[in-house]
Amino acid sequence: FGYSLEHDQKTVWELLKPRLWKTMQLSFAAFVIGFPLGILLGLLAARWSGTWKDSALIGTLMIFSSIHVIIFVQLLILIFAVKLGVLPVSGWGGLFSLNSVIPLIVLVLPGLASGARFTRANALHVISEGYVRTAYAKGLSEKRVLLRHVLPNAAHPFLYPLVVDFPLIFITGFLFVEIEYGIQGTGSFMV
Repeated sequence: FGYSLEHDQKTVWELLKPRLWKTMQLSFAAFVIGFPLGILLGLLAARWSGTWKDSALIGTLMIFSSIHVIIFVQLLILIFAVKLGVLPVSGWGGLFSLNSVIPLIVLVLPGLASGARFTRANALHVISEGYVRTAYAKGLSEKRVLLRHVLPNAAHPFLYPLVVDFPLIFITGFLFVEIEYGIQGTGSFMV
């Protein structure tokens, strides 16, 4: 973090520090919302395995993950800010302002697909195990079996998308979201 020749000999850290807090707020909020929601949707998809609900849920999430961030931001701005007028068009007013809604939607929805698919696949594998059938045979409720027996055992392989997919989505997401939505964070500073 040497001196910047373009910005009056300030250090890069001095230029980066005020922007880093905005990006960290956004990334933390996207993670806190996206991680548990991906697990929950994956468990629901596993519970509904083989039904139209499973296909509809995973299919919808795959549509969101296949739309590029640049197009998704512009689409949400067009719908919610321009047409409906319920959200601001750009800027940053803090994490708990209306300005954070569109960036959070854009950062959370693409990551849900990979999280839900991994959780669903792992949960389906665990559901076929003998101890889960035994739990059902004991008369335990489906909610208790899913939360007590399936989720803890299906969560271990979920670390892969947590470590690999989410950081990639966040890095590329922040870069485009901050530029397109006018947030002065580290993503726009990198450009």
